[in-house]
Amino acid sequence: MEKRYIITTILLLAFLLPSNTIVYKDRTTEALAETRIEYYNYTYMVYEKALLVNKLDRVVREYVYVSIPRNTSRVYCRILNIEPKPLRFESDEEGNVFALIFVEVEPGDKLWINLTYTIKVSGYKVFLKKEEALWPPLDIARIYTDDSIYWNIDNETLRNLAYNVAYSDNPLETAEKIARWIQDHLIYEITGGRRGSDHAIVKKGLGLAVHGDCVEVADTYVTMARILGLPARTVFGFLLTTYEEKHWLNASLQEGMNLLTHWGGHMWVQIYVPPWGWIDVEMLEDLNQPKIGDFTNLHVPFGVEGRTFYGSGLLEFIIPSYLELEYIELDFRRGD
Repeated sequence: MEKRYIITTILLLAFLLPSNTIVYKDRTTEALAETRIEYYNYTYMVYEKALLVNKLDRVVREYVYVSIPRNTSRVYCRILNIEPKPLRFESDEEGNVFALIFVEVEPGDKLWINLTYTIKVSGYKVFLKKEEALWPPLDIARIYTDDSIYWNIDNETLRNLAYNVAYSDNPLETAEKIARWIQDHLIYEITGGRRGSDHAIVKKGLGLAVHGDCVEVADTYVTMARILGLPARTVFGFLLTTYEEKHWLNASLQEGMNLLTHWGGHMWVQIYVPPWGWIDVEMLEDLNQPKIGDFTNLHVPFGVEGRTFYGSGLLEFIIPSYLELEYIELDFRRGD
């Protein structure tokens, strides 16, 4: 998209920075050693609804998990209403939050789930200096450079690719080289589902390319980063083009690229680089320039995946077992 550039179907953890802070009306500037960080806050009012359908020939009684934007020092979500009422809220090992709702749906019937909440997002820009960048401590590296079902760090093609195009003694140089290679070798197509980096890398002429949407872009980046010892994980949420817009998706339609005109579900990457901690990497907001540590408040993060996985980008928002998600809509408006 232009600004959305290319978004797909389908958190930001804090920088724990001892510093001097100067607060402006809607901007905060923070200093860490020689680095300057600026924050831009915005609050959204979100009206979300999802339609579940029972396509089985029996009554379905089950628990549905509904993703709630998790609170961090850069994201604050306040729930105003959920119908049907949740039994409780649960969180996984990475701190992702879910409303647990029990439902009972007759054969052929449908059920609406409605949510209203506000979410304050702190966009930021880190004026990074490569000479300040450090490689991660062992405890972080052990967890976030491991392999997974979507990030096969033993794939010989990906290993050779990572070392050939992005090896560096500096973690920020590695981060930038991976992002630029992916941008320069991307065949963008909405694929749906999630194939992992093994199937995202394809032959193109005499070389290689990344084929897919933002999910494949993120999974390929995380795999290459982890191969080179750079801790990385994915973030799922939304990337908006304006501060007030409605996003919807009908799961029964095969829309192809037309999906981008009304759905901004998105996945991007975070890398761990001391002394800044987790910083965001965005490759699809501006295809001419990867954005590292430059995170607009048009991003609305819901959760992270570093050790826990939920499948496709769509399933991360509403997770039923036997019911099927037919339609989902999020209406973003200006909050207080």
